[in-house]
Amino acid sequence: MTVCSRLLATPGFYSMIQYLLAGRYQERYVQDFIKPAMGARILDVGCGPGDIVAYLPATVEYVGFDMNDKYIQTAKRRFEGREGGPKCRFFRGLVNDAAIYNFDAFDIVTANSVLHHLTDNEAGVLFELAKKALRPSGRLITLDPCYLEDQSRIARFLLSWDRGRHIRTDVRYRALASEYFTRVTSSVLHDLLRVPYTNIITECTK
Repeated sequence: MTVCSRLLATPGFYSMIQYLLAGRYQERYVQDFIKPAMGARILDVGCGPGDIVAYLPATVEYVGFDMNDKYIQTAKRRFEGREGGPKCRFFRGLVNDAAIYNFDAFDIVTANSVLHHLTDNEAGVLFELAKKALRPSGRLITLDPCYLEDQSRIARFLLSWDRGRHIRTDVRYRALASEYFTRVTSSVLHDLLRVPYTNIITECTK
């Protein structure tokens, strides 16, 4: 593990870098794409230290999973049992069949900056789990960096430094999701971060 990776595994450093590079991008992600209805049940795969919870309405129920124990412990301290906020539960570990069996169906599954860390086969497992976890009318929302043919050199250079080793083109992200979901739409954003960068947000429904 590199020095940078070790630092990013620390919740406080991770959140600080996210804010310096992207500001309150989670707020836009929630308002423009997740758009949770009152009482919505949300499953967050790879929730990190739970930063997104700060932008969710108090009426939702939220479940977050992450493999990093420090992230989960930080998220628990910040958000579990907080008055005036969403009802939150956080768990360390993989989201698998056994894990989702313990929950009622979700209205929304989100995977923020997860797919570009996964191989196609691993991404397929995530898609299948999301389908099982969702209500028939539910949605999977994903956010990841992506390559474009005509993107700026600065953006492409910064993408090359990302910890994820499986950054795909916008076309490939959509094609991969379409193997598992009937309807897949996407938005390519160049202004989500404070630096030149390219992100893709996909919305998948059964």
